[in-house]
Amino acid sequence: MSISLGVMDADRIFSPAPLAGFVDCFGYSSAAGGWLFNGWVTRPSDLDASEGVEFLAQYEKSQCSGSALLAFYHRADLDEHCIGVIAFYAGGGRPVGALQHIDFVLWGCEYRALAGDFTARLLDQEIVDRVRLSLTTQAIAGANRDHLLGITARAGFKGQDTLSSLSETVLLEIDEAIACPPGGVLLKGWLLAAPGVISGMQVRSGPIAVGFSLSDALRVDRPDVIAAVGALHGFSENRCGFIAHVPAVLSAGDVTYLRVELDNGEVGFKKLTLAKRAGLDAIRHLLEGVDIRQGEIDAAFDRTLGPAVASIHSITAAARRRHPVPVAELEFGLPPRRPLCSVIIPLYGRVDFAEYQMALFSRSWDRTQLEILYVLDDPAKRRELEILARSLHERFRISFRILMLETNVGFAAASNVGLRAARGRYVCFLNSDVFPITDAWVPRLIRGLEANPDIGIIGARLLFEDGSVQHEGCFYKNLSEFGQWTFIEHLNKGRRPGAGTGIRRRDAITGACMVLESALAKELGGFDESYIVGDFEDSDLCLKAKARGLASAVDVGVEMYHLERKSQAPPGASWRMNLTLYNAWVHQRRWFNSSVRHPAPSPEEA
Repeated sequence: MSISLGVMDADRIFSPAPLAGFVDCFGYSSAAGGWLFNGWVTRPSDLDASEGVEFLAQYEKSQCSGSALLAFYHRADLDEHCIGVIAFYAGGGRPVGALQHIDFVLWGCEYRALAGDFTARLLDQEIVDRVRLSLTTQAIAGANRDHLLGITARAGFKGQDTLSSLSETVLLEIDEAIACPPGGVLLKGWLLAAPGVISGMQVRSGPIAVGFSLSDALRVDRPDVIAAVGALHGFSENRCGFIAHVPAVLSAGDVTYLRVELDNGEVGFKKLTLAKRAGLDAIRHLLEGVDIRQGEIDAAFDRTLGPAVASIHSITAAARRRHPVPVAELEFGLPPRRPLCSVIIPLYGRVDFAEYQMALFSRSWDRTQLEILYVLDDPAKRRELEILARSLHERFRISFRILMLETNVGFAAASNVGLRAARGRYVCFLNSDVFPITDAWVPRLIRGLEANPDIGIIGARLLFEDGSVQHEGCFYKNLSEFGQWTFIEHLNKGRRPGAGTGIRRRDAITGACMVLESALAKELGGFDESYIVGDFEDSDLCLKAKARGLASAVDVGVEMYHLERKSQAPPGASWRMNLTLYNAWVHQRRWFNSSVRHPAPSPEEA
């Protein structure tokens, strides 16, 4: 047979002139947990191939590379210069396109077996049968032959859990398996086994197999497991729970299961049932009950929680971009056609706060210059708000618009809906639990921007109900209990407000009240919807403005009360705190590296 060898890519790790051969057949074995290749190559000088030779399988549009196991066998159809070869590549992946060739390096030489029109791709058991025939009748004796015989003799997954049949005690339960699109999965469960008994674990789905180690997983205390079953089997380590993120493993339409291999070579299986969850519901279940120890936060979010939450949320965000959430608009009165400023107020939970706001707005509201946009981010409150809105317009005679969303999208996305509908030259993002004290507060904040071209975003001094400071601007602070991540602190929080007035430039300001030009807000992309529900998106916006040379500031002469989160339903669960940490992780990885240290400012009398 005459074989023409092409020139290999320059970035390949193999040499440009490999010794020739041919692939007769290949296929994926779910029982073996990898790809088997059967063919022939130019005879090596030494047939004692060690385990773990360098290997590559090149397809038309993809490739797999790593370590492979080789065994050689005699073939009557070949002359003395060639020999049959079997290669086993553990793991998998779904190849894209037809097989072109396989390469392996043995004793410093590269060998290539080309594929062509006569190369057969066999089904699961067919490739195993073909390989075992060669191994049992013609293969050269040695450790690799014996190892391959053991691998190809394994029983495959038949849909049943088989861990209980293993010779060693392995107690494994998956409490929840959550799909992390486009192909990952997050596993929450627990495992009890003696140290060193398990040599490896994989998630498998069709031809895809991805290994994971509990040393890379987030460990969780599970005293309930020890009390219920652990003590009966001699286990006492409470930290037997785990959360693991396994990326790029799910194969559409294929059964997904766990494969557990023991140190003695035994293999057991456990079927995985993916939870029918998506979006915020999946994120809530993913984060619920997770208590991260001090010192573990970087690994917990970098390896596990961060990638899992980001992948789930990215699908939701992409779907919203393709199909924006339907918005129904109600208009009360005649809003100004070209207002100076649009005040955007998301509503969630406590829609009755709108009544208090409108009463305070009515004291000095310029009906020709300002427009109010309420964005209802709580569909269950729609009827309640409709009734309230009619009453508000009749009593206060202030025109306003209501944008009603069909689904809850969170603070950032709801604010952006308002931004897209705003008609003013300026926009004011305002929380529904913020109530003005200073008359004509919007024009005053706008004058602060106009008088200071270096300021891009401005806000007011916010007070608690008792008159103490809630917000006079933000500063950044490293928190040791959270891996020295950079968190946002409110300057002078809890202090009595100083007597001074004027504009104070700050590192950032809160999104509870911020005014900026509409054009700038749109140029910056509004609030970044990578942050989920609400946290850190206001700092992110200020940092984007700073990157354009624009400062953030507070006019401490403009005062407002802020009830701080009382517009929201109480979280009541650990998932909400963990979601805040997720947002902190996004903020940290985007804007700060681990070497950044922020000195705490001295208390300031404003």
